[in-house]
Amino acid sequence: MTKARSVGTKIALTDILKRSVTGVLEALVRVLLRHQITYPVAIHWLKSAYVRIAEREFQIAGKRQTDSRITLLTGVHRKEVRRIRSEPQETATAPKNIWLGATLIALWSADPRYQDKSGNPKPLLRRGGTEEAPSFEMLVREHNKDIRPRSVLDEWLRLGICYIDTNNLIHLDQAAFIPDAGIEEKLFYFERNIRDHINTCAHNIADPDNSFIERSVYYDHLTEADVLELQAYTREIGMNALLQINRKAHELQKCSTAKGGAHFRMTFGVYYYAEDESCQTRDEAPHDHEDPV
Repeated sequence: MTKARSVGTKIALTDILKRSVTGVLEALVRVLLRHQITYPVAIHWLKSAYVRIAEREFQIAGKRQTDSRITLLTGVHRKEVRRIRSEPQETATAPKNIWLGATLIALWSADPRYQDKSGNPKPLLRRGGTEEAPSFEMLVREHNKDIRPRSVLDEWLRLGICYIDTNNLIHLDQAAFIPDAGIEEKLFYFERNIRDHINTCAHNIADPDNSFIERSVYYDHLTEADVLELQAYTREIGMNALLQINRKAHELQKCSTAKGGAHFRMTFGVYYYAEDESCQTRDEAPHDHEDPV
């Protein structure tokens, strides 16, 4: 390949990448503006991300990563690079109730003792209980004996993770893998899920022969009633998929915990999105698509 052709290919790739990334950035900017995060604040975060990734993932084997090299890679001024590298790195940490809640939800959704004959989470008694009729108290105590089950229950009721029926039985809301209430909890999952989704796409672009599953189905020219029906349908089948993966992962984790090499993690997710396109000018024919397998 000649030098001119190589430069032309790089420019074309940059243009394609620009179009792709712009859509992602616009979605993120919408979130930032809704929370009064302005451009000067956001650009500082972006600058720090450039420096951290260059420092961590773009080293030359056997050589120390210097401020000058990071400046060369990122375009961030060397003084700014030095300042950012000297600052303690902030990482997204889970709200204190997230990990306990996620563990208990996984146990309730995957462990046969807490499931009915159809494989769904059983309604639980508040306290006491037996192997055949377990209680919420048993569920919490099994994982952590230092936390009062009543405190967990009160918090879950506040977040909409569970509800109590007229028979005083506690039901898990199967749609509550992300709480209905609690902005801190929602933003934690926002960071984790968007990060892993982008990492999946980036991995598949870089290593197409060893790709992760990342597929979607999309249609336009639908009515509002259509998208509401599809929303309910995808919620049902999506939750079934999540529950099945949860059971399988829980089973594998129990067997692998005592083994060596159990230091991998995974994420499996589903999403559904719909919007009204009537404000946009659209003159193309109706189309439907499914990502190529």
